[in-house]
Amino acid sequence: MNGIRNTRRRLPRRGVSPIIATILLVAITVVIAAVLYVLVSGYLKGTSPAPLTIELQGEAPGHNAANTMHWLNFSVVTSSKGLDTGVFAFKIVNIQGNAVSGWSVSLIYNQAVVSTYVQGQDSWSTVVPVNASEFLSFNTGANSLVGSDDTIQAYGLSSEAISGGYPAL
Repeated sequence: MNGIRNTRRRLPRRGVSPIIATILLVAITVVIAAVLYVLVSGYLKGTSPAPLTIELQGEAPGHNAANTMHWLNFSVVTSSKGLDTGVFAFKIVNIQGNAVSGWSVSLIYNQAVVSTYVQGQDSWSTVVPVNASEFLSFNTGANSLVGSDDTIQAYGLSSEAISGGYPAL
């Protein structure tokens, strides 16, 4: 056995240098911190506010004896906190998608008009909260919505997401 030589060289057993080890630890720490930040940052953001809602109940359309004044009333069943006349408006659209002119809508509380929206002005006369037990009265003048294909559509005046209509859209 003397003739067999061990041809493997023995390398010195030494670890990674302290500088490289420190750089690796810092890099791993930075990567872990970045991953945790990305995962947690979505949870730290505030939740978006709930959309503003209003539930209306339609009443029978009406007109005067001379048939020169038509209206369509809706009672406010529920409305979300913060809903006021400053964030939404209406439009009446015919079957071709064109806006119908010559109408207004009034917000009525305790049999008194508290705000009016006139078609074409895109704003209410007064910004007031919209609460349950109020009425929205659409005055369409000599134009009747009864039996036609016109629709009343609600939309937001700013960044508020409001939609809906009559008949239901």
